[in-house]
Amino acid sequence: MPNSVLNNTHIASVSIFLQSSSTSIQLSQQGYNSNLIFELDSILQCPSDTQMMVGLTSCEIPYSFYNITSTNNKLSLKIDGVQRVVVLDPQNYNVESLMKAMNLQLVTAQITMTFDDGKNKFLFTSTKPITPPPPSGNPFMPIEFISTTMHAELGISKTFSGNSVVLECDNVCNLSGTGSVYVNLNNISISNLDSRGSVNGVVSKVNVTCNPGDYIFHALTEIQYYMINDRIIDNFNISLTDDNGEQLNMNGCDWSLSLTVHWCKKRVAELDDKYILHRTLQDVDDEKEQEQKRVKKKKPKVKNV
Repeated sequence: MPNSVLNNTHIASVSIFLQSSSTSIQLSQQGYNSNLIFELDSILQCPSDTQMMVGLTSCEIPYSFYNITSTNNKLSLKIDGVQRVVVLDPQNYNVESLMKAMNLQLVTAQITMTFDDGKNKFLFTSTKPITPPPPSGNPFMPIEFISTTMHAELGISKTFSGNSVVLECDNVCNLSGTGSVYVNLNNISISNLDSRGSVNGVVSKVNVTCNPGDYIFHALTEIQYYMINDRIIDNFNISLTDDNGEQLNMNGCDWSLSLTVHWCKKRVAELDDKYILHRTLQDVDDEKEQEQKRVKKKKPKVKNV
């Protein structure tokens, strides 16, 4: 029997409990553990007069991913015509550990990274002297910003272009990492939209409300169910992504989630009959009679010779 107010059919709703440790089909990079295929022994098949609705009802995701990853760990600066590229090892960084790691690589370029507590901004200062020293003005070589993949982390906007002895980032730094985990059903016809207006398969946005090392739980006050057009489901391709749409590197840690499928009767679109001409059989007979009269009037008379 139906077991939900959303289910108005004779087919019982189905809950599917998925654990990343129980699948052998991994589409993500080795160790990422964030793009998996779960094959179903019992196929979900939709009768012709019904549709399926799917929603994420629970999840347990360990906060094992880093705020600095292989996709946001590069900075390129130029000083005295020489470009210096800094590449950080993926891990969790705070302000102090980030400055320490950056300065270890910038020291040979004679650039020092500091932090302004009042502004919450990073600064890059040149310590490379101009040879010979100028008679007046700043005696150090200016630093030119080239590019970075750490825009949010360093506080550098995508339109930033700096060339100065003291290079101050134009925004405050943000080392909090992704604010949400997006659960994607990649092989299901969910047509949600992102901020760019693109269609994606996100079934739920799970807010990160814990510290690294803890578990992220699904804590929505209302579960959203989405009506889908799929007629048969024999597997779920699920991926976990961050705020930028990048797959999360779970660093080998396992996660689990639950999906619930409800069934509902297929609905037929209702037509507004306000502008539809209603005709009765009598109307049709009257129209035929009038047409016959018009034909008789137009019929030419034949003269007798």
